[in-house]
Amino acid sequence: PAGSDAGDAGRDAGASPGGGDGGAPYCANLNNDPGNCGTCGNSCGMNGNCVNGMCSGLSCPGGQKPCFANGSCIPSGSCCQSGECTVTGEVCPSPGSTCQCPAGETACTANMACITMGTCCTATDCNQGGVTGQACPTPGQACKCTLTGTDACCVPSDCPSASNVTKTSCTSSACKVATCGNSCADLDGKYSNGCECCPDTNAHACSSATKVAALTVGAPAQTFKGQIPNATGEDWFTVTFSGEGNTAFHALVALTQPTAGEYVFDIVQGACPGATLTCPTTGDTSSSSGDTTWEVSYSGPNPPADPANPSFAAIPPVGTVFIRVYRASHAAATACDPYTLSISE
Repeated sequence: PAGSDAGDAGRDAGASPGGGDGGAPYCANLNNDPGNCGTCGNSCGMNGNCVNGMCSGLSCPGGQKPCFANGSCIPSGSCCQSGECTVTGEVCPSPGSTCQCPAGETACTANMACITMGTCCTATDCNQGGVTGQACPTPGQACKCTLTGTDACCVPSDCPSASNVTKTSCTSSACKVATCGNSCADLDGKYSNGCECCPDTNAHACSSATKVAALTVGAPAQTFKGQIPNATGEDWFTVTFSGEGNTAFHALVALTQPTAGEYVFDIVQGACPGATLTCPTTGDTSSSSGDTTWEVSYSGPNPPADPANPSFAAIPPVGTVFIRVYRASHAAATACDPYTLSISE
Protein backbone atom coordinates (compact mmCIF):
# COMPACT_ATOMS: atom_id res chain seq x y z
CA PRO A 1 0.00 0.00 0.00
CA ALA A 2 1.09 3.58 -0.65
CA GLY A 3 3.27 5.09 2.12
CA SER A 4 3.57 1.79 3.97
CA ASP A 5 7.34 2.11 4.38
CA ALA A 6 10.31 4.43 3.69
CA GLY A 7 11.09 2.70 0.40
CA ASP A 8 7.88 4.04 -1.04
CA ALA A 9 8.92 7.68 -0.52
CA GLY A 10 8.29 9.70 -3.68
CA ARG A 11 5.41 7.50 -4.82
CA ASP A 12 1.86 8.68 -5.31
CA ALA A 13 -1.48 7.15 -6.10
CA GLY A 14 -3.07 7.46 -9.52
CA ALA A 15 -5.05 5.67 -12.15
CA SER A 16 -3.40 2.80 -13.89
CA PRO A 17 -1.90 4.03 -17.23
CA GLY A 18 -3.19 0.96 -18.98
CA GLY A 19 -3.63 -2.72 -18.60
CA GLY A 20 -4.88 -4.51 -15.53
CA ASP A 21 -7.82 -2.99 -13.77
CA GLY A 22 -8.05 0.35 -15.61
CA GLY A 23 -10.08 1.98 -12.82
CA ALA A 24 -8.13 0.62 -9.84
CA PRO A 25 -5.77 2.78 -7.81
CA TYR A 26 -2.20 2.67 -9.13
CA CYS A 27 1.05 3.30 -7.27
CA ALA A 28 3.60 5.13 -9.46
CA ASN A 29 7.20 6.08 -8.79
CA LEU A 30 7.28 9.69 -9.90
CA ASN A 31 11.06 9.54 -10.11
CA ASN A 32 11.27 6.95 -12.86
CA ASP A 33 7.80 6.20 -14.24
CA PRO A 34 7.77 7.52 -17.89
CA GLY A 35 3.96 7.67 -17.74
CA ASN A 36 3.92 9.73 -14.54
CA CYS A 37 7.25 11.54 -14.53
CA GLY A 38 7.56 14.12 -11.75
CA THR A 39 3.80 14.30 -11.37
CA CYS A 40 0.84 12.07 -12.04
CA GLY A 41 -0.17 11.90 -15.72
CA ASN A 42 3.01 13.56 -17.08
CA SER A 43 4.01 11.16 -19.84
CA CYS A 44 7.46 11.16 -21.41
CA GLY A 45 5.91 9.71 -24.58
CA MET A 46 6.69 6.55 -26.46
CA ASN A 47 10.22 5.32 -25.78
CA GLY A 48 10.72 8.13 -23.28
CA ASN A 49 12.77 7.78 -20.06
CA CYS A 50 12.06 9.34 -16.67
CA VAL A 51 15.15 10.12 -14.58
CA ASN A 52 14.80 11.80 -11.20
CA GLY A 53 11.33 12.97 -12.06
CA MET A 54 12.32 14.49 -15.44
CA CYS A 55 11.82 13.16 -18.97
CA SER A 56 15.07 12.55 -20.80
CA GLY A 57 16.95 10.38 -23.21
CA LEU A 58 14.38 9.23 -25.72
CA SER A 59 15.54 6.00 -27.28
CA CYS A 60 14.58 6.06 -30.97
CA PRO A 61 14.96 3.43 -33.70
CA GLY A 62 17.17 3.91 -36.75
CA GLY A 63 16.12 6.69 -39.13
CA GLN A 64 14.45 8.65 -36.34
CA LYS A 65 15.47 11.17 -33.74
CA PRO A 66 14.01 12.19 -30.40
CA CYS A 67 11.73 15.22 -30.16
CA PHE A 68 11.51 16.41 -26.56
CA ALA A 69 8.88 19.03 -27.46
CA ASN A 70 6.26 16.29 -27.57
CA GLY A 71 8.24 13.39 -26.18
CA SER A 72 8.22 11.33 -29.35
CA CYS A 73 10.51 10.08 -32.08
CA ILE A 74 10.36 11.86 -35.40
CA PRO A 75 12.01 11.16 -38.79
CA SER A 76 15.63 12.21 -39.08
CA GLY A 77 15.88 15.44 -41.07
CA SER A 78 12.51 16.70 -39.85
CA CYS A 79 12.07 19.43 -37.29
CA CYS A 80 10.84 19.22 -33.70
CA GLN A 81 10.44 22.94 -32.97
CA SER A 82 11.15 26.29 -34.68
CA GLY A 83 14.32 26.85 -32.68
CA GLU A 84 16.00 24.18 -34.79
CA CYS A 85 15.44 26.04 -38.09
CA THR A 86 18.69 27.44 -39.50
CA VAL A 87 17.12 29.99 -41.88
CA THR A 88 15.98 33.21 -40.23
CA GLY A 89 12.23 33.51 -40.43
CA GLU A 90 11.51 29.80 -40.86
CA VAL A 91 9.15 28.00 -38.49
CA CYS A 92 8.48 24.35 -37.71
CA PRO A 93 4.73 23.89 -38.26
CA SER A 94 4.61 20.69 -36.18
CA PRO A 95 7.00 18.03 -34.84
CA GLY A 96 8.01 15.73 -37.68
CA SER A 97 7.46 18.34 -40.43
CA THR A 98 10.11 20.49 -42.15
CA CYS A 99 11.13 24.08 -41.50
CA GLN A 100 9.23 26.48 -43.77
CA CYS A 101 9.18 30.17 -44.63
CA PRO A 102 5.86 32.02 -44.19
CA ALA A 103 3.44 32.11 -47.14
CA GLY A 104 4.70 34.33 -49.95
CA GLU A 105 8.35 33.93 -48.91
CA THR A 106 11.14 31.54 -49.80
CA ALA A 107 14.44 30.54 -48.22
CA CYS A 108 17.57 32.29 -49.50
CA THR A 109 20.88 30.51 -48.92
CA ALA A 110 22.88 33.66 -49.68
CA ASN A 111 21.81 35.31 -46.43
CA MET A 112 20.14 32.31 -44.75
CA ALA A 113 16.87 34.17 -44.37
CA CYS A 114 13.35 34.10 -45.78
CA ILE A 115 12.85 36.61 -48.62
CA THR A 116 9.76 37.70 -50.53
CA MET A 117 9.00 35.59 -53.57
CA GLY A 118 9.80 37.43 -56.78
CA THR A 119 12.87 39.09 -55.31
CA CYS A 120 16.36 37.75 -55.90
CA CYS A 121 18.68 35.68 -53.76
CA THR A 122 21.62 35.51 -56.20
CA ALA A 123 22.35 36.70 -59.74
CA THR A 124 21.30 33.26 -60.95
CA ASP A 125 17.72 34.17 -60.04
CA CYS A 126 18.00 37.22 -62.29
CA ASN A 127 19.68 35.93 -65.43
CA GLN A 128 17.27 33.28 -66.63
CA GLY A 129 15.35 32.73 -69.84
CA GLY A 130 17.92 34.51 -72.00
CA VAL A 131 18.27 37.52 -69.70
CA THR A 132 21.84 38.74 -69.15
CA GLY A 133 23.55 41.63 -67.42
CA GLN A 134 21.57 41.61 -64.17
CA ALA A 135 22.89 41.48 -60.62
CA CYS A 136 21.27 40.89 -57.23
CA PRO A 137 22.46 43.85 -55.14
CA THR A 138 20.98 42.55 -51.88
CA PRO A 139 19.08 39.32 -51.27
CA GLY A 140 15.41 40.13 -50.96
CA GLN A 141 15.58 43.06 -53.38
CA ALA A 142 14.79 43.34 -57.09
CA CYS A 143 17.29 42.39 -59.79
CA LYS A 144 19.24 45.34 -61.19
CA CYS A 145 20.60 45.80 -64.71
CA THR A 146 24.33 46.56 -64.72
CA LEU A 147 24.58 47.42 -68.42
CA THR A 148 25.37 51.01 -69.35
CA GLY A 149 24.92 53.06 -72.48
CA THR A 150 22.14 54.79 -74.38
CA ASP A 151 18.88 52.85 -74.13
CA ALA A 152 20.70 49.87 -72.55
CA CYS A 153 18.46 47.26 -70.96
CA CYS A 154 18.37 43.73 -69.58
CA VAL A 155 14.58 43.36 -69.60
CA PRO A 156 11.83 45.59 -71.10
CA SER A 157 10.99 47.08 -67.71
CA ASP A 158 14.46 48.69 -67.65
CA CYS A 159 13.44 50.95 -70.54
CA PRO A 160 12.26 54.48 -69.69
CA SER A 161 8.96 55.76 -71.01
CA ALA A 162 9.05 57.21 -74.52
CA SER A 163 6.61 59.34 -76.47
CA ASN A 164 3.57 57.42 -77.79
CA VAL A 165 5.17 54.04 -77.02
CA THR A 166 2.65 51.57 -75.58
CA LYS A 167 4.88 48.47 -75.53
CA THR A 168 8.65 48.13 -75.27
CA SER A 169 11.01 45.26 -76.07
CA CYS A 170 14.60 44.65 -75.02
CA THR A 171 16.47 43.28 -78.02
CA SER A 172 20.22 42.66 -78.00
CA SER A 173 20.43 44.58 -74.70
CA ALA A 174 18.86 47.71 -76.23
CA CYS A 175 15.41 49.23 -75.78
CA LYS A 176 13.22 48.99 -78.88
CA VAL A 177 9.73 50.21 -79.75
CA ALA A 178 7.36 47.25 -79.95
CA THR A 179 4.00 49.02 -80.29
CA CYS A 180 3.00 52.62 -80.93
CA GLY A 181 -0.15 54.34 -79.71
CA ASN A 182 -2.28 57.19 -81.07
CA SER A 183 -1.77 55.90 -84.66
CA CYS A 184 1.83 57.11 -84.49
CA ALA A 185 4.80 55.30 -86.03
CA ASP A 186 8.48 54.79 -85.22
CA LEU A 187 10.09 55.53 -88.57
CA ASP A 188 13.63 56.43 -87.54
CA GLY A 189 14.13 53.40 -85.26
CA LYS A 190 15.34 55.55 -82.36
CA TYR A 191 13.91 54.61 -78.98
CA SER A 192 14.84 57.94 -77.37
CA ASN A 193 12.21 59.88 -79.34
CA GLY A 194 9.65 57.08 -79.28
CA CYS A 195 6.99 56.94 -81.98
CA GLU A 196 7.96 60.28 -83.44
CA CYS A 197 5.69 60.40 -86.47
CA CYS A 198 2.04 60.98 -85.62
CA PRO A 199 -0.97 61.84 -87.77
CA ASP A 200 -1.64 65.54 -88.33
CA THR A 201 -4.77 67.37 -87.16
CA ASN A 202 -6.36 67.47 -90.62
CA ALA A 203 -9.52 65.43 -91.14
CA HIS A 204 -8.88 61.77 -91.97
CA ALA A 205 -12.27 60.95 -93.49
CA CYS A 206 -14.35 62.39 -96.32
CA SER A 207 -17.35 62.75 -94.03
CA SER A 208 -15.43 65.15 -91.79
CA ALA A 209 -13.22 66.81 -94.44
CA THR A 210 -11.35 69.95 -93.42
CA LYS A 211 -13.23 72.88 -94.93
CA VAL A 212 -11.21 75.41 -96.93
CA ALA A 213 -12.30 79.04 -96.54
CA ALA A 214 -14.02 80.78 -99.47
CA LEU A 215 -11.67 81.46 -102.39
CA THR A 216 -11.28 84.69 -104.35
CA VAL A 217 -9.96 84.85 -107.92
CA GLY A 218 -6.37 86.05 -107.85
CA ALA A 219 -6.04 85.92 -104.05
CA PRO A 220 -3.00 84.24 -102.48
CA ALA A 221 -3.26 80.48 -102.19
CA GLN A 222 -4.41 78.84 -98.99
CA THR A 223 -1.92 76.26 -97.75
CA PHE A 224 -2.24 73.26 -95.46
CA LYS A 225 0.55 71.20 -93.98
CA GLY A 226 0.34 67.60 -92.88
CA GLN A 227 2.08 64.29 -92.48
CA ILE A 228 0.75 60.77 -92.89
CA PRO A 229 2.81 58.15 -91.05
CA ASN A 230 0.83 55.09 -92.14
CA ALA A 231 0.63 53.54 -95.59
CA THR A 232 -3.17 53.47 -95.52
CA GLY A 233 -3.64 56.88 -93.92
CA GLU A 234 -5.26 59.80 -95.72
CA ASP A 235 -6.23 63.46 -95.22
CA TRP A 236 -9.42 65.02 -96.61
CA PHE A 237 -10.22 68.61 -97.54
CA THR A 238 -13.25 70.22 -99.17
CA VAL A 239 -13.32 73.47 -101.16
CA THR A 240 -15.90 75.31 -103.28
CA PHE A 241 -14.76 77.05 -106.48
CA SER A 242 -17.08 79.91 -107.53
CA GLY A 243 -15.12 82.19 -109.87
CA GLU A 244 -15.63 80.25 -113.11
CA GLY A 245 -17.36 83.25 -114.73
CA ASN A 246 -14.22 85.36 -114.41
CA THR A 247 -11.74 84.93 -117.27
CA ALA A 248 -8.94 85.26 -114.71
CA PHE A 249 -10.24 82.14 -113.00
CA HIS A 250 -7.48 79.58 -112.44
CA ALA A 251 -8.40 76.76 -110.11
CA LEU A 252 -5.20 75.20 -108.85
CA VAL A 253 -4.53 72.40 -106.35
CA ALA A 254 -0.91 71.39 -105.93
CA LEU A 255 1.40 69.54 -103.59
CA THR A 256 4.38 71.85 -103.23
CA GLN A 257 6.26 69.68 -100.74
CA PRO A 258 7.76 67.17 -101.15
CA THR A 259 8.59 67.21 -104.84
CA ALA A 260 9.59 63.54 -105.16
CA GLY A 261 6.01 62.30 -105.47
CA GLU A 262 5.88 60.83 -101.99
CA TYR A 263 2.33 62.13 -101.63
CA VAL A 264 -0.46 62.36 -104.24
CA PHE A 265 -4.11 63.40 -104.18
CA ASP A 266 -7.46 62.68 -105.79
CA ILE A 267 -10.08 65.31 -106.70
CA VAL A 268 -13.56 63.98 -105.92
CA GLN A 269 -16.73 65.73 -107.05
CA GLY A 270 -20.32 65.28 -105.93
CA ALA A 271 -21.53 63.34 -102.93
CA CYS A 272 -18.84 62.33 -100.50
CA PRO A 273 -16.77 60.41 -101.39
CA GLY A 274 -18.15 60.42 -104.94
CA ALA A 275 -16.28 59.82 -108.19
CA THR A 276 -13.01 61.42 -109.22
CA LEU A 277 -13.32 64.60 -111.28
CA THR A 278 -12.64 64.70 -115.03
CA CYS A 279 -11.79 67.69 -117.23
CA PRO A 280 -14.01 67.41 -120.32
CA THR A 281 -13.68 71.09 -121.29
CA THR A 282 -10.01 70.57 -122.09
CA GLY A 283 -10.52 67.29 -123.83
CA ASP A 284 -8.93 65.44 -120.92
CA THR A 285 -11.36 62.76 -119.86
CA SER A 286 -8.99 61.01 -117.48
CA SER A 287 -9.95 61.04 -113.81
CA SER A 288 -8.15 63.28 -111.34
CA SER A 289 -6.48 60.50 -109.40
CA GLY A 290 -2.94 60.15 -108.09
CA ASP A 291 -2.07 63.75 -109.01
CA THR A 292 0.43 66.20 -107.59
CA THR A 293 -1.06 69.14 -109.58
CA TRP A 294 -4.60 69.80 -110.79
CA GLU A 295 -5.78 73.00 -112.46
CA VAL A 296 -8.56 74.49 -114.60
CA SER A 297 -8.26 77.93 -116.27
CA TYR A 298 -9.20 80.04 -119.28
CA SER A 299 -6.53 79.90 -121.95
CA GLY A 300 -6.55 80.31 -125.76
CA PRO A 301 -7.19 79.44 -128.36
CA ASN A 302 -9.73 76.80 -127.30
CA PRO A 303 -11.79 78.25 -125.85
CA PRO A 304 -10.77 81.87 -126.39
CA ALA A 305 -10.50 83.77 -123.12
CA ASP A 306 -12.38 86.80 -124.47
CA PRO A 307 -16.09 86.71 -123.56
CA ALA A 308 -16.74 89.09 -126.50
CA ASN A 309 -15.62 86.43 -128.95
CA PRO A 310 -18.64 84.67 -130.47
CA SER A 311 -17.03 81.30 -129.86
CA PHE A 312 -16.34 81.99 -126.20
CA ALA A 313 -17.42 79.16 -123.90
CA ALA A 314 -17.49 79.62 -120.17
CA ILE A 315 -15.83 76.94 -118.04
CA PRO A 316 -18.51 74.71 -116.55
CA PRO A 317 -18.84 75.27 -112.81
CA VAL A 318 -16.41 73.20 -110.79
CA GLY A 319 -18.32 73.79 -107.59
CA THR A 320 -17.56 71.86 -104.44
CA VAL A 321 -14.91 69.17 -104.56
CA PHE A 322 -13.16 66.95 -102.05
CA ILE A 323 -9.41 66.48 -102.01
CA ARG A 324 -7.95 63.22 -100.67
CA VAL A 325 -4.21 63.31 -99.89
CA TYR A 326 -2.40 60.01 -99.35
CA ARG A 327 0.93 58.29 -99.81
CA ALA A 328 1.67 57.40 -103.42
CA SER A 329 0.68 53.77 -104.09
CA HIS A 330 -0.01 53.55 -100.35
CA ALA A 331 3.69 52.92 -99.84
CA ALA A 332 4.99 52.52 -96.30
CA ALA A 333 6.70 55.61 -94.95
CA THR A 334 10.43 55.51 -94.35
CA ALA A 335 10.71 58.99 -92.86
CA CYS A 336 8.29 61.42 -91.26
CA ASP A 337 8.22 63.75 -94.27
CA PRO A 338 5.49 66.43 -94.33
CA TYR A 339 3.50 67.68 -97.30
CA THR A 340 2.19 71.15 -98.18
CA LEU A 341 -1.10 71.43 -100.08
CA SER A 342 -1.77 74.70 -101.94
CA ILE A 343 -5.32 75.67 -103.08
CA SER A 344 -6.24 78.78 -105.08
CA GLU A 345 -8.47 80.04 -107.90
